[in-house]
Amino acid sequence: MALSTKARKRLELMLTSRVQAAELADAIDAGAPVPFTLTVSCDTAGVAGNKTITGDGVSTCATLIGAGYTIAAGGATILRHGVAVAIAGGLDAIAAAFNGTINVEGGGTDTLTVVCSTPGVAGNISITGDGLTDCATLIGAGYNITAGGAVILKNGDVVNIAGGADAVAASFNGSTYAEGPAVSAFSAKLKKRLIVGLANKLVAQQVEAIVVQRVGNLTDKARGVIRAAVAHKVIGNEIADAIDLCS
Repeated sequence: MALSTKARKRLELMLTSRVQAAELADAIDAGAPVPFTLTVSCDTAGVAGNKTITGDGVSTCATLIGAGYTIAAGGATILRHGVAVAIAGGLDAIAAAFNGTINVEGGGTDTLTVVCSTPGVAGNISITGDGLTDCATLIGAGYNITAGGAVILKNGDVVNIAGGADAVAASFNGSTYAEGPAVSAFSAKLKKRLIVGLANKLVAQQVEAIVVQRVGNLTDKARGVIRAAVAHKVIGNEIADAIDLCS
């Protein structure tokens, strides 16, 4: 968010120069996060597609993401330095299965253990005993039965071979932040006026480092110096917050 008109006016009063105040305010505004939409999905479903990319302020999202992903929006945008985007939600397919006790025709119980040979929702089935057919026949092909295949399921009893789930591709579809335009080093006049206006050389240097180099954050002491320099607590905090957003 750009500095308010009031904040710009206070900077002008602090620096006693409209030109240098505009230079400083424009530099601060340039460092503000720029939102954009990134839409990406992994070409192959599964947990292997889950990954996190972190902006370096130089590389495009497409470069950071790499091969094996389809980017529908935002691929050419440079991700803001330090901003992380999680391409997540990828899940491996799960095979339908049943492992438990069943009722046997004629009395008693037995164990049935079965797993679908192919993971996915298609493996979810229900079998119903007819008092004549063994479990292996009721289940049919495409399942691995390690116990109870020869058992005749009690007439009318239902066994659900369930839990099968299809694989899901990792994806991200939302708003994140782009790298703002590069900011030149403060002019000699601005550096001088900033030191005088803040009455603190170290804080002035800290402000330039954050706005230009986009590293670090203001200390509590520096924030206090800025509030005092602009003679307004709320606007001082607004300016300090805007400066911190540059990093």
